[in-house]
Parts: sequence; C-alpha cells; structure tokens
Amino acid sequence: LPMLILGIMFWIVAIKNKTLSIKKEYYTYALAFSIPLIVHSLSIYVLGQSDRLMIKYFCGDHFVGIYSLIYQYAILITLITNSINQAWNPWFHDNYALKNYELIKEKVIPLIAFGCYIGIGCIAVAPEAIKILGGEQYMSGLQAVLPIALGVVIEFVYTQYVIIEMHLKKTTYVSIGTVVAAIINVLLNYLCIPRFGYIAAAYTTLVSYFMLLMMHHFISRKVLGVHIYKDKLIYAMLTITVLTGIILSNLYYHIFIRYIIIVGISVVFLVYNKEFIIDKIRRKSR
Repeated sequence: LPMLILGIMFWIVAIKNKTLSIKKEYYTYALAFSIPLIVHSLSIYVLGQSDRLMIKYFCGDHFVGIYSLIYQYAILITLITNSINQAWNPWFHDNYALKNYELIKEKVIPLIAFGCYIGIGCIAVAPEAIKILGGEQYMSGLQAVLPIALGVVIEFVYTQYVIIEMHLKKTTYVSIGTVVAAIINVLLNYLCIPRFGYIAAAYTTLVSYFMLLMMHHFISRKVLGVHIYKDKLIYAMLTITVLTGIILSNLYYHIFIRYIIIVGISVVFLVYNKEFIIDKIRRKSR
C-alpha cells in the first residue's frame, strides 16, 4: 500500500510539473510485447486451477482435498525446473544473440535429461511421500501422480521452445498456445470428470501440456524457422520418461523392486551426465 501511494504521488507530481514525457513508440512497443504475456499468464492460471474447480463442482470438496495434495506434491518438480530456467534463460539469450547454436544444442540436452530424472524420481517415491505428507486417507489419489508429474516434465520441455519465441519477441505465439491449451483443458475436464472421476483431471492436464509442447514445437520450427535443438533425442528422452513412469507406478506395492530400479536409473544418470554434474558443482563452489 505505501508503494502504491508513492507511485500515485509520483505520477501526480510529474503531470503537475509537466516533467512526464510519453513517447508513443515506447509504450506501443511495450504494450505489443506485454499484453500477450498477460493473456498467457491468465491462461496458465486457468490451466492450473480449472481442474480443482470442476472436481469440486462434479465430485465434491473431499476429492478436491485429495487431488490438491497430490497435485502439490507432483509440482514440487517445478521448484527445481524453475531454478534451472532462471539460470538457463539469460545464458540462452546471450548465446542465441551470438549465434552459438551448436553450443545451445549441446547444453540443453543435460538440462532436459535432469528434468526427466527429477520427474521419474517424483513418481518413484510417491507412495512413501504421500503417506508422509497426508497419510493413508490420501493414498486413493496416488494414481494421479504419474500424469501430473509427466505434465510438469513436459511443461519444462515446452518452455525450451517458448524461450525462442520470447527471444524473437513473438509473444503473441506464446499466448495463442496457452489459450488453446486452457480451452482444451476446460473442455476435457467438463467431458471426462463426470464420467471417469476426479483422477481424469490429472490426465486432462497431461494432455493439455502435451498439446502446448506440440504447438510451440510447431511454431518454433515451422513458423519461425528455428532449428536449434535435437528434437528426436528430446522426444526419445520424454518417451523413456513416460515408459519408466508407467513401470514404476505399477510397482507401487513392490517397494523393493521399485527402489532397485530407482538406484539403477540414478547410476545410469550419474554416469552419462558426470561432466554436467561436475561442472555445476564447480560453478557452485566458486
């Protein structure tokens, strides 16, 4: 509130003293860049909240509580992926401006692999995590972890295409993709939740994020003509993540086998990404 009052006072004094100068080209550019991002943010909000609102409408508050806890657990992945993007985005913009496309192509793969690994880990330890966070009464929502966690991983991947649109200042494409995905999500929730129950909301979210990935991939490659990623390798990693997640989710009641698989995956990840990990450790220690 104090900052709002100071801001209003600043504008009043500036207008009164005629020290305020408005340049049409500046605010025209700012509005053209920012308004689509406002639409994008609103659509992301709808995409994230519509499932719980419609679960409440069709199924009741009890199931909203179960779904919300499962959702909050699964999106813990974003704490890591958002941190990665905060470090990656400035580096990407600098190197894209310098046309270091091969370097970008090389460096993005370990990042996506790490995101996939975190997603698999989230799926793998879900039974134990849900028991700790909520108790036995929330275990009925366990089957929602797989689609929600996979959706978050796919969200992390599609942001690697969105950053291209942002760099080229094509924010309209960013908003179009998100608006379409939000509409699809609401329609699928309306059709599927009454028929299949509240778990359907997790799968509609997954479908919506996959549609976002497809749209932004198409925009970056076909509309903007940018080819800087190893797309086949990225989709191969996503496919492996999905298949591994399905296997682990079917082993929720076989804890010993599940943790053997987790250890094996961790060893493989560490071996194939040791240079990436060592580099990050060195950067942190400086």
